[in-house]
Amino acid sequence: MTPETSGMDIDMILRHLKPYGRLQIIQVLVGGILFKFFASMTFVSTVFIGWIPPHHCTIPANATLTETLPGEYIDGVFIPDNCLMYDSLDRNRTVPCTDGWTYQADGWWTIVTQWDLVCDRDFVSDFSQSLNAVGLLFGSLIFATISDLFGRKKTVLVTTLLLCVFGVGTGFTPNVYWYSAMRVIAGALLTGIGLSSYVLVTEIFPVAQRSFGTNLIWIVGLLGQLSMTLLAYYIKDWRYFQMAMNAPLIANIAGFWIFHETIPWLLAKKRGKEAARVFGRVAKFNKVAAPPEIIKKLEAETGEGEELSVAEQLKELLPCCKAEQSEDEIGIKVIFQNTKLRMFTIMICVAWFMNVFIFYGLTLSTASFPGNRFVNYALSILVELPAYSSCIYILRRFGRRIPLMVFYITAGVSLFFTGFVPDKTASGIDLTGLIIALNTIGKYCISSAFSGIYLYTGELFPTRVRNRAMGLASAVSRVGAVLAPFSVYLSRYYSWLVGVIFGVLSILTSLLFISLPETGNASMPQTMEEVERMAEKKTEEE
Repeated sequence: MTPETSGMDIDMILRHLKPYGRLQIIQVLVGGILFKFFASMTFVSTVFIGWIPPHHCTIPANATLTETLPGEYIDGVFIPDNCLMYDSLDRNRTVPCTDGWTYQADGWWTIVTQWDLVCDRDFVSDFSQSLNAVGLLFGSLIFATISDLFGRKKTVLVTTLLLCVFGVGTGFTPNVYWYSAMRVIAGALLTGIGLSSYVLVTEIFPVAQRSFGTNLIWIVGLLGQLSMTLLAYYIKDWRYFQMAMNAPLIANIAGFWIFHETIPWLLAKKRGKEAARVFGRVAKFNKVAAPPEIIKKLEAETGEGEELSVAEQLKELLPCCKAEQSEDEIGIKVIFQNTKLRMFTIMICVAWFMNVFIFYGLTLSTASFPGNRFVNYALSILVELPAYSSCIYILRRFGRRIPLMVFYITAGVSLFFTGFVPDKTASGIDLTGLIIALNTIGKYCISSAFSGIYLYTGELFPTRVRNRAMGLASAVSRVGAVLAPFSVYLSRYYSWLVGVIFGVLSILTSLLFISLPETGNASMPQTMEEVERMAEKKTEEE
């Protein structure tokens, strides 16, 4: 008997274990530190590792800048061209740098200064960031399936340990080609960590406390990204910086003893006896009774094939080796065969794509604002902290759909107007502060939506396909992450256009939620039938 056929009330079981039980809180905090604190640094680390410092052509000995390099005077200071120098035989001609570049990096050593990724190679650093997002794309497809087959706990722990190995190894890469290859692998592993840890947290809390757990782990990851600013400031060599970010992930070995597999996943896999044992252990740790009737109901969810060999589970990953699937063996194909799930999936995938494209486009852009790059980046991350913190209350108080629509509309309006606010008025009034304020509002709202869309997606799909559905949505969104660095390039030529694009896309995204059901204060669906009923309820309300 499966959870789908028995009518097992998963939310009731999780509530009995205490909504804010000691073990759940410990697992979220420890899991946040082990899974998200250091791993979250990986994707955005290129902001510092790929920093392009001021530079110019290296001039011959005993020569001066003004006689060797073209340039201009700004406020009485000569600013040389970055990529050109005068031809030694004809000063009326300019040629590309012949003897390399000189960097004003104040002691920092980045991949740009290491491999001269400037001028006609200045795209390489951003391209490596896009490759990292390509890794995220493939990781979404691979690790979502692995997590559904082998469990949330095993997937998240193994991927974090692998990220430790490949992350530290990146610091030893001999050239930019090996560096880029390692970034692809790191991106794939990062998705495995992100998706599995998020679903794991979603499935250990009852519905009313779900937003608390998921937003708490987001906040821990945010603190990790903020701490990266200090690492980058004090560790000036990118190789040592890369190792310092990833070496602490070795501590995840302890996770094999701290964490247990989630009860919803165990029941979906017909592993009722193991679910009963987990229920008993959590109840004991939280100092609540473990009623025999609940234990018996959980044990009754055991079916044939509870223990699959590693070989049998691996076959599930290979389409050519799979046996004919039954109705219960649900995959991506079945998601699209069901009319309601197909509609939900398409809308959610579009929302994820838009959210990630705008979010990372803003993150990469704010790091390039005038001023101290460490302060600018820290401020762009700090605005996410109130976003995720307030999101906990907002989602619990007002549900999911309406807050998400408001977040997207507000972000869209504020970002749209950044494209029409000049740096200065005709009378000379500096409007930089207004531009930064509008961008900050946009970043706050799109960050809140980013947190909310994760939770909403997990609540929209039944247990058997939940991780695969999130994996598919995450995979589509990674296309947005691949394209995000190019928005920075576009802003160099048409600074006004990027804000307009972000604004219009955000407003259009809000319209998707008009046709989607509310999932707040409702148990996570276990079956396709429950999803159908949820959709029918939305139609009746309209």
